[in-house]
Amino acid sequence: SISGQWMSSHGMAQEFAGLPYGIKSIISKVNLYLPAHHHVESVHFTTPKGVPFHPAPAVVQIPAREYIVLKDNGMQVGCEEHGVANVWMRVL
Repeated sequence: SISGQWMSSHGMAQEFAGLPYGIKSIISKVNLYLPAHHHVESVHFTTPKGVPFHPAPAVVQIPAREYIVLKDNGMQVGCEEHGVANVWMRVL
């Protein structure tokens, strides 16, 4: 507009249609409690000697134990006590 405030074409279309424009959304504050057994300490893709694992899994270390997960989607396929589950051994 020549006589008013600067507006984008989108803003003018919104105003012309009677829709709100330029209203800032209210930022919601969310507090989440994450139990200690869900804290991730580290993620490993190699053995302690630097040898790479199989291309599919990774090891996730949490305070209580280690989980073996798929790199692509994080699905658990085993843990340090039992190793990789037999069904996943056949798949991998």
